[in-house]
Amino acid sequence: LAFVRKHKGNVILLFDEFLSTPPVVQNSLLTAIQSRRLPGGRFLPDNVWMILASNPMEQTLDGTELSLPMSNRLVHFYANVDQEFFLRNFPSNFGKGFKNPAEADIRAIIAGFLTRNTNMIHNMPEVDSGFVGGWCSPRSWDNLARQVAMYEDGFRTPGIKMDFVATVGEGPYIAFSSYFLNHKLPAPSEIIADPERSVAWGKLTPDQIYAIMAGVSSFTPDKPENLGKTLLAISDVYVAASKRLSPQGIAVCCGLLESLFMKTRIKRDLTDGIGDVLEKAEIHEQVLQKLMGTPFLDYLKEKNLA
Repeated sequence: LAFVRKHKGNVILLFDEFLSTPPVVQNSLLTAIQSRRLPGGRFLPDNVWMILASNPMEQTLDGTELSLPMSNRLVHFYANVDQEFFLRNFPSNFGKGFKNPAEADIRAIIAGFLTRNTNMIHNMPEVDSGFVGGWCSPRSWDNLARQVAMYEDGFRTPGIKMDFVATVGEGPYIAFSSYFLNHKLPAPSEIIADPERSVAWGKLTPDQIYAIMAGVSSFTPDKPENLGKTLLAISDVYVAASKRLSPQGIAVCCGLLESLFMKTRIKRDLTDGIGDVLEKAEIHEQVLQKLMGTPFLDYLKEKNLA
């Protein structure tokens, strides 16, 4: 598949799943890649870049190894799954928003879980193992989020185990049950809407605090223009938690506030485009003002984040 993208005056031709193309197609591109000459004698302009992308050969369906002439014409880069990028963008559906608003809660809960279990973001079975079934990958977590959001009760739907295991596997389901399902915790949007009464803060275990605050901190609204308002509401949850949690619970929240809230939701967004909206509204300063008088502000100052 070939895609065309424009970026800062350049045109990028992306040939995706390149190893799935037959040899005759690969060979037809040899001249274009080396000398930039097309059939008919035309040449590609200097601002046109070609990128050939593919999974490793052993993970490619009906793949064809690059020929030596083709391999010799390319600059080879190898990439793994960028966990930080995935966790930062998964809650917002990678900036595309949601057709189903319920998806915001589902994605936030999953993102919180994967922040603690990064080994489950991508865990492919051995190629020759003969395994058939659901397994963890950014794609399968994305599929699970959209699938669960179709149910009115989300993760509280009876029989949700079948969907979960079929999509990402039984091991992740067992871990997720211990993390969230078995505790019957409120959804992030419910906590954000009423942080004072939606949670019995004084009765929570450290693991439950983590699950709640990780989901809340990962929550992304269905529309980018609502992000600033949501960030202010999330800070209200931290304020409510600071009034009722033990020092141990506060410590759990501090780690999440640094890693999920400040770094990925404010600091990073200020350089990602949406940050222009946040900067104009001085959201960063407003959040810090809300945290005034809580242990969280002292913690952020110690980390040079405030």
